[in-house]
Amino acid sequence: MQEMIFRAPQEYPAIERLCYNANDIRMITELYSGKNSELTAVLQYRYQNILLSGCSPEIASALGKISLVEMHHLDLLGRAIFMMGGNPQLIRPAQKQYWHAGLINYTTDPCSMLLADMRDELDAADRYRSTALSCSNRPLKPLLERIALDETLHAECLQRLIRMAGCCA
Repeated sequence: MQEMIFRAPQEYPAIERLCYNANDIRMITELYSGKNSELTAVLQYRYQNILLSGCSPEIASALGKISLVEMHHLDLLGRAIFMMGGNPQLIRPAQKQYWHAGLINYTTDPCSMLLADMRDELDAADRYRSTALSCSNRPLKPLLERIALDETLHAECLQRLIRMAGCCA
């Protein structure tokens, strides 16, 4: 099988000259540590990597590599929150609650897992593009659009993994 790429080739734009904006901080915090966030994605992919390592090592490895890219997104968003004057706590802003492990999808069936992951990645790409349109900090927009490229790429990788696993899509 052809080697998969898990990170889009474009460089991540520098995060600089961000201004305080409470609404931008709230939106970025939702992407950072909300229900469907980078934090949830990182830990969900790590869980799936462990779960599939014995029966599907190639799929497990791919999920592990996706988690590393998601971890980089988590770092970038945390830094952006901090640079805007926010506190990058692991909190779910819409609920005013701390993030918790119950947000992870603990499905153990590989096909169900991969199909849900693909839908989550497509949703994430849409959320990043929508947030880029809504945010006031102009220097933040290119970063959000760049992360959306990775999320779209992850959905494409997951489509390949779904075919590899013999799942019905």
